[in-house]
Amino acid sequence: MNDIHINCNIRNETGKNACHRIRNNGQIPGIIYGRNFSNYSVQFDANELNKIIKEYGENALINVEVEGNTFPAMIKEIQRNPIKGDIIHVDLQKVYETERIHATVPIVLKGKEYVKNIGVIQQQLKNIEIECLPTQVPKNITIDISNLLTGHSLRVSDVEFGEEISVLNDKNEIIVSLASMKNEDGEEVENEEETNLI
Repeated sequence: MNDIHINCNIRNETGKNACHRIRNNGQIPGIIYGRNFSNYSVQFDANELNKIIKEYGENALINVEVEGNTFPAMIKEIQRNPIKGDIIHVDLQKVYETERIHATVPIVLKGKEYVKNIGVIQQQLKNIEIECLPTQVPKNITIDISNLLTGHSLRVSDVEFGEEISVLNDKNEIIVSLASMKNEDGEEVENEEETNLI
């Protein structure tokens, strides 16, 4: 059992107006669901939930206490305000620590400072889809691009993962490439450090 713990309260009201009132009171509405498990409509303390996500990531395995019962759950979806970026709703799934689950893990590029002056970084894959035990889900997947050459790319198959992790992406899927800083006419172009293609 991990040591991340959060309390939540049952949410008796549902709907947009009720969720708006909940957020105005410093709470975040959410739902907890799972196999052979009664769904709970709940609300979390916004500061407490944000602190956990900031420290442990959006794939955190959390011990959730609700109505006197504590069980492990994974954050499965976070809805954010499109303008402010604040969390407006969160979905959690009750998990069993001996059963493998599917998780989406963010990719973090390391070593950008070594290549940004020789090419344009084009990250085509932001997340990796994996399957593993809930206790083995990483906060992120860090990929070193400091030795990436212009005109070259890194694919899913180029990344080493632990034996405990099964990668669900196509192994030929390109994660990141380093494009030339020259356009088709051979002229230098301004490097924006990173170009998102998705």
